[in-house]
Amino acid sequence: MSPHDRSTSHLDQLEEIMADRTGQATAKVLTARLDLAVEGDDELSGPQREVASAVAGRRELVLVVGPAGAGKTTALGRAIEQLLAQGRAVFGVAPSAATAEVLAHDAGLASDTPDKLLVEHRLQRPPDHRYDLPTGATVVVDQAAMVPTPRLAGLAELAEHRRWRLVLVGDPLQFSAVGRSGMLGHLIDRYGAIELDRVHRFAHAWEREASLQLRRGNPDVLAVYDDHGRIHGGSRRQMERAVVNAWWEARSQGERAAMMAPTNETVVALNHRAQAIRARAGEVDLAGPSVEAASYRLHVGDAVPTPPNDRGLRTDYRLMVKNRDQWEVKAVHHDGALSVAGRTGTVRLPADYVAEHVELAYAQTIHATQGRTVDRAFLFLDGPADTQGVPRPAPRQHAAHEQPRVIGLVGYEAAAAERQRSIDVAVEQALLSTVPARMPQAAPPRRREMLGAVPHVLAAAVVLGVYLGLPLTLAARDLLGALGNAVLLAVAVLVLVGVTILAVLRATSRTVSSVLSEGAPAPASFRRVPAPSR
Repeated sequence: MSPHDRSTSHLDQLEEIMADRTGQATAKVLTARLDLAVEGDDELSGPQREVASAVAGRRELVLVVGPAGAGKTTALGRAIEQLLAQGRAVFGVAPSAATAEVLAHDAGLASDTPDKLLVEHRLQRPPDHRYDLPTGATVVVDQAAMVPTPRLAGLAELAEHRRWRLVLVGDPLQFSAVGRSGMLGHLIDRYGAIELDRVHRFAHAWEREASLQLRRGNPDVLAVYDDHGRIHGGSRRQMERAVVNAWWEARSQGERAAMMAPTNETVVALNHRAQAIRARAGEVDLAGPSVEAASYRLHVGDAVPTPPNDRGLRTDYRLMVKNRDQWEVKAVHHDGALSVAGRTGTVRLPADYVAEHVELAYAQTIHATQGRTVDRAFLFLDGPADTQGVPRPAPRQHAAHEQPRVIGLVGYEAAAAERQRSIDVAVEQALLSTVPARMPQAAPPRRREMLGAVPHVLAAAVVLGVYLGLPLTLAARDLLGALGNAVLLAVAVLVLVGVTILAVLRATSRTVSSVLSEGAPAPASFRRVPAPSR
């Protein structure tokens, strides 16, 4: 069976299951939108109460959609408290181990990846007790738009077989899955969803509405971000330096900061700059032992991530090494292994694991930053990006005299009063098929010609003065004698000086007039860049 046929089969299977579940749920709750009251719901907004009530209710399928920062996790937390208080089982699923850990911490429920849950029920042994959920259990799929369609179909089939309730939470306008995706958006279009439409996360009121406009793909809202100093532009070298310096300044002030870029090439460049600035500050030991990994040389003091999950690698706290965990290098061993320390303990990463997977963690791709919690996020854009969340840079051709197109830097300041997954919002702010055009433009040809003509006009005035003064002086000597000659010579000199001054004034006046009529260089504008075809 071809990949296309398999994908179509998954879609058909998921459609059938969801249609059956939606029909049953509709029959049970009829037109009621609120299944039951949720304790503590006075602190929730109207849509949040609706989400909490539906999740804590009896419907077999619940679809929740909303932008990052709209309070989905808060509403889920209330519902999960209610479910657990009633003795009902609930389990969380998120696309990666890191995002599953965030879900577990923020919403207060046991969580893991969809792959782990599916594998546990496909083995030749009974599933581990953590994954052996009873009939009627509620499975919450967070960031469901990032779950590939085959995984989502597998979860739906498993839920149908085990008679679990399924809650899909996500935003089809944010990130999409790697591989076949788009099923969440399709289900929302077909069956409807409870929508959270108010953003709570931002410290600035203007940013709440602006983030929603940007999420919907409105390019005009970029002017608002520009007015508030959130967008900067320049050459590639200037912007690399600006991003790293901003990151370093935030980090030096004790803030959690992250750098993001859409391409691995740009990530590598930012990482090298960040490593160098940390070395100059004495935080990285370039003189000590090191090991080569990917595009980097790693030293004691460097920050590194662990890209793949490895349940066989355990820290001294017996916790597994998870995808996207952050570590600091404590020792470089002779065989190329690294001893690293992180929030889950310390672990020795084998040499082959280091060589194949480990890299620097100062800057990462936008997708890799999902789930991290930071105070400041800096996004480096050197190509078009779309609102789906995954940038698709398109190469540009330039004439030899042109500078590279604009590189955008977007900084996001998080509200300090609450815990927030800031990168999710920062990415959402910047992923639009628009690139700010802020490069200083060369003067128009007409203006350059006017400015370049000034020395020529001066030279012409001098020559004219000489040719006018010399004949008059010779004539005065023959007709009027020595005294008259002296007088006319003085007059000729005055004529020469006067003509020269007049010429200079006229040239300057014309140049200034030309500049004023053409206006100053245009302010920063935003040029629409069509998203690449898929």
